[in-house]
This record gives sequence, C-alpha cells and structure tokens, in this order.
Amino acid sequence: MKNPFPKAVKALASGTLLSLVTRRFLRWTSGVVPVSFGFLVETGSLERPAHAYCMWHAARLARELGYREISVAEFGVAGGITFLVLERYAATIAKELGVRIQLYGFDTGGGLPAVEGIPDLPYWFQPAQYAMDVERLKSKLTTAELVIGNVRDTVTSFFSQTTRPPLAAIFNDLDYFSSSRDMLRILDTGDTNFLPRLFLYLDDVVGGDKEMYGPFNGELLANEQFNDTHDNIKIHLNRNLLPSQFPWRTQIYYIHLFDHPRYGDYVGGIDQHRIASHLQLDK
Repeated sequence: MKNPFPKAVKALASGTLLSLVTRRFLRWTSGVVPVSFGFLVETGSLERPAHAYCMWHAARLARELGYREISVAEFGVAGGITFLVLERYAATIAKELGVRIQLYGFDTGGGLPAVEGIPDLPYWFQPAQYAMDVERLKSKLTTAELVIGNVRDTVTSFFSQTTRPPLAAIFNDLDYFSSSRDMLRILDTGDTNFLPRLFLYLDDVVGGDKEMYGPFNGELLANEQFNDTHDNIKIHLNRNLLPSQFPWRTQIYYIHLFDHPRYGDYVGGIDQHRIASHLQLDK
C-alpha cells in the first residue's frame, strides 16, 4: 500500500518537521501581525522561500551598488502559479527596500519543446508538458511581462530590443539540459546588462529516485558546460546556505561576472564594521 504521508514521514525522519511547522506558523502570523519581508525571507517562511531569498538579496545588493531598479527572470513559467507569487514579492520588496523589480517570464507558451537528446532526461520529461494558458495568465498580471518563444530565440535579443533594468536574479525551471544551455547564453549579451553578481535558482536538481538528477544531465550539466567555456563568468553553489536546514539550500547558485566594470565596488559597509567590532580587544 502506498504511504499516504510521504512528505510528512520524510520531514519527521530528517528532523525538519518542527522547523516546517514553525515556518508555516510565521507565514500565517504575517497575515495577522505586520512582519518584515526580510524576516520571513531569513526564516524561510514564505510560500516560495528560495525565490524570495534570491529576489530579496538581489535587491539588497542592487541598493548597495546604487541601483534603484533591477530585472528578475523566471525561465519556464508553465501555468504561472509561481510567477504570480513573484509579482507579489516584487511589489513588497520595492516598498521595503526602495528597489523596483521588473519581472519577466520566459516560456514557449506551449509547454516543453522537442527533446534534443539523452541529457534532456526524456525518461522524465516529454514535449508539450507544462503548457500555459497565455491569455489567461496575462489577464492576471499587473506589471510582470511574458516573453513567449523558445529561449534559444528570445534571450539573445532580449536586451537589444529595448532598454531594461540590469538582470539580478534568474529562476531556471526549464527542465531540459538543452533549454538551460540556451538560456545561459543571455549572460553573453554584455556585462552591463546585469549586476556584477547574480542569484540563480535551479528547480530541477534535487528531485527523487525517478528523476535521478546529476551533473551529467539537465540543468546541472548546463551549468558545468557553461563554466567550461567561460573564463570570466562562473556559476557556483551558494555555500553560505549549506549549514542551514532549508530543503532548497542546494538549489541556490551565484553567477560572478568578473569582467563587470562594477565587480570590485565595495559593499562591506556596516557588515564589515560589525565583524571588525567583534575582533576588538575588550577595554
């Protein structure tokens, strides 16, 4: 007989059940008592905690560097449930940090494209999965924009068609290796189209015993090949989250653009002052 509570059992076995209950309580409380968005981000209490983490910290970095507007992109919007959540987050972050976020969603509109090869995980994904009702989703959006088409055709011209705020965070839910590879070509469009360091979320890198994701297929393979072919742009796992108990801690990556003209701009400020104060001898 199939276990009717697989997620609850795994949470209990891993010791994360209590923290899960706490985070859900904090999320519920925030709807009754005002709680800062930043606090909910740091406690992982929001509906899409990994996405919130990336957007919040991307906006904080932008503010440190003097930017007042950034772009955030979701690649693989599907039905649009997450995209609508991100639009709400963008509005809240703008109010708290004073950094406006323009949200873009890249999708074919018709679901997954044709499989290119074995690294696209054809045993788990098939063409036309996750199709979008484009017009219905558009009717629900307020400021976010959809970019419809195959990413191999849309990313290279994205910044050349019109002036856009620098891209600061990317959410990759494209599933395939080939689509993820094509998406990363957006990073070749010029350093000034981005913040010097970006946040990257990979949706399909954990999974279960059927997906069997790894560095030789899907989104992770796209990262590996990008790093192999780029000397001055590198993607790596966010290591500061590893000591946490967040289940999404291995899905957040950083993108460093070492040739960006503002890469070396100092952002230590109050954080370095706090560290230094702890290193002083007592008087």
